[in-house]
Amino acid sequence: MNSFIPGPPDAQLELQAAATKTANFNGAWLDLGSSSAPGGIGMPVAGVVNVTAADRANGDETYALKLEQADADANGAADAATIETCSVPVSVPVAGTAATTGIVLVKGFVTKRFVRLVLAVGGTTPSITYEGNLNP
Repeated sequence: MNSFIPGPPDAQLELQAAATKTANFNGAWLDLGSSSAPGGIGMPVAGVVNVTAADRANGDETYALKLEQADADANGAADAATIETCSVPVSVPVAGTAATTGIVLVKGFVTKRFVRLVLAVGGTTPSITYEGNLNP
């Protein structure tokens, strides 16, 4: 975990409101606007995720976060056919039966109009409470 928070969170760039999840979860799409897709190598961003609780009672629970992106379809919504990962998955650090809470940075490059935060969990009784914002 990293204690560095890069700037104050912008409510317009919220990836995930505070929530508790017990299964894999795809967050809602954040629309960066029709003129925001930089193309090429992309715009460097970080998903700044604040983890406030994570169950490790059985010692086998795992939590990984990543960013996905998508182009717009003909109606201006995220096009499921163009979804791709735009970051390296980041695991919530754990030690034995204790998870470390705090800030996790999910770094990536966005080249498309839509971006979302994706959670993958594993283990016997996964449960994680977190919230996240995009920080360009």
